[in-house]
Amino acid sequence: MTQISGPAGFLHIDDGGAGGVPVVFVHSFAGSTAHWAAQLTHLRKTRRAVALDMRSHGQSDSPARDEYAVESLAGDIFRYTKGQEPDKEGTIAHAFFTIEGQGFAAMDSAREHNFTFNEAISFIVNCKTQKEIDYYWDKLSAVPEAEQCGWLKDKYGLSWQIVPTAMGDMLKDKDKKKLARVTEAFLKMKKFDIAALKRAYKGV
Repeated sequence: MTQISGPAGFLHIDDGGAGGVPVVFVHSFAGSTAHWAAQLTHLRKTRRAVALDMRSHGQSDSPARDEYAVESLAGDIFRYTKGQEPDKEGTIAHAFFTIEGQGFAAMDSAREHNFTFNEAISFIVNCKTQKEIDYYWDKLSAVPEAEQCGWLKDKYGLSWQIVPTAMGDMLKDKDKKKLARVTEAFLKMKKFDIAALKRAYKGV
């Protein structure tokens, strides 16, 4: 058990176990680390498991200005303290943030992690224009052999899908011939070409 100073006061963290892939538990509003007691006990037999009390929950302090917006919770970044070696004091341990309204919990550590990313998890970027597709593709793609049907991998091995919004509309069409033409066209592509997809859709 430990407390770490956050932007709105002290935050309570229940950290224990060692080895394996670390697991982080984040409760919902009106919850606490107590909700995860059974899971923590079970997991800590073979790996590190961490749970935290969000601000004004469980044993964590309440924010001075009663600030509970998701944007504020994103500021609750937890850092390692002295005595948690091999992690360096002051480095980020756990964080909670949002992307496009979706909440994420993240954890980092200097301990060895014997796992990598795979295609089971990917981020989708919906693009309205070819310029957007080209921009994200050029910025993110770092593994040429992984490029296929709008999929790419970045320098960390994380998969992304760079998808034109227009294709979603095309694939909703009930005309089987149009669907077949669009499908045949995109299966041959690496980075999606909106103009080529539209030509296939129209049959020209």
